[in-house]
Amino acid sequence: MAVDILIIEDDNFLSELLTRKLSGSAFNVFSAKDGSTGLRMLEKSQPAIVLLDLMLPIKNGFDVLEAMHTNPLLKHIPVIVFSNISDNTSIERATSLGARAYLIKSNSTLDELIQKISEVVSGHNGANTFFKNLTS
Repeated sequence: MAVDILIIEDDNFLSELLTRKLSGSAFNVFSAKDGSTGLRMLEKSQPAIVLLDLMLPIKNGFDVLEAMHTNPLLKHIPVIVFSNISDNTSIERATSLGARAYLIKSNSTLDELIQKISEVVSGHNGANTFFKNLTS
């Protein structure tokens, strides 16, 4: 069974790159370009994991995390923040709102992001084998 991943990212190039890299037999990748659309998609599909930027139009990533944190149907969904915001206050705020991991875009490679996704979804069938193929 495929793992659903929602990417909430307004950078078209990065969103498309991540979608291409993660799409395949083990993953269904969905994307939203703003926090408001992302929240609607979350409520509708409840993916296995969310990759979330913080600097988004309409509703920012913190708004998304706060909405997820207070919604009993969404708060169990793991979130990996992938952002260029690197101050400790933002990192602490994101993790206090439930982010499982926080990666800084400018300091992280795509392979490191994929490894972090693998760690978070490792309980899903097929995920580990698929990730080994992606990073080799």
